[in-house]
Amino acid sequence: MNTMFNPKKFHKSQIKFHLILIPLSLFMSLPIIYIVNDAFKPFTELFHYPPRFFCSQAYFRKLSLIIYLFIRIRNSHVTLSL
Repeated sequence: MNTMFNPKKFHKSQIKFHLILIPLSLFMSLPIIYIVNDAFKPFTELFHYPPRFFCSQAYFRKLSLIIYLFIRIRNSHVTLSL
């Protein structure tokens, strides 16, 4: 059987890996999605118990403030490293 570790094209034997890795990657991305959603929750929803995954009212004023700060920092002479 001629199997390679890094094949140049898709092979039928790779399906079993994709069936495992795609759901696993979706599951592992849930905390990142939760953090991003949590950043736009209003203050009243931050401490609800049990915590909700998605907020009922997004608070996009924070996003406009973040964009404003990045524009101000880019126009200044202060270096920003992320």
